[in-house]
Amino acid sequence: VLLIQSETKKLTQEFGKVQQRPFSIYITSNIKDFNKKSKGPVPEWGIAVAKIRPDRIIMKSPGIANISFTRMKEVLIHELNHIYIFRIPGYNTMPSWFKEGMAMRSSNEFSLLHKIEISRFIWKKQTIPLPRLNNIASYSRDKVKLAYGESAAAIEALEFYYDEDIIINIIGNLRDNQNFEDALDIAIGE
Repeated sequence: VLLIQSETKKLTQEFGKVQQRPFSIYITSNIKDFNKKSKGPVPEWGIAVAKIRPDRIIMKSPGIANISFTRMKEVLIHELNHIYIFRIPGYNTMPSWFKEGMAMRSSNEFSLLHKIEISRFIWKKQTIPLPRLNNIASYSRDKVKLAYGESAAAIEALEFYYDEDIIINIIGNLRDNQNFEDALDIAIGE
């Protein structure tokens, strides 16, 4: 509970307040329960999923997901970011790369392994263009690490080239009833 309160407070302090409404977190002990609670398609590689209306996080327990408790905390923080993003006006216009990149940024998941994966695909000339990262869940297990890595790299690049307030500015523009594309264009001035 303390982790959840701490992380939700961090999100609102960094990116601004959003509409408050309840959300649930389920940690399931078996695949059948995970599938039942997630009520819909979840990629076979998925450990957790955030759903909207009603807002909820459904996670596989560390035992069935074969992850450490530390990794479970990262995944929980990632999914809490999605719950936060659900509440931003214009959410439905955000591309998947932005939503996943933001979630990876919050959970510090962008690792050296992701950077190596991106490099490997650059050498093979097989990277995924950002416009094709509109639905990361559709990618197979062999491409999903690249898709998440590229999403995190895009957020990092935005902050590097346009300063650390760029994400706050994009979200602010979304709050001013802009769609994502316009919110981004206004924020970067290009």
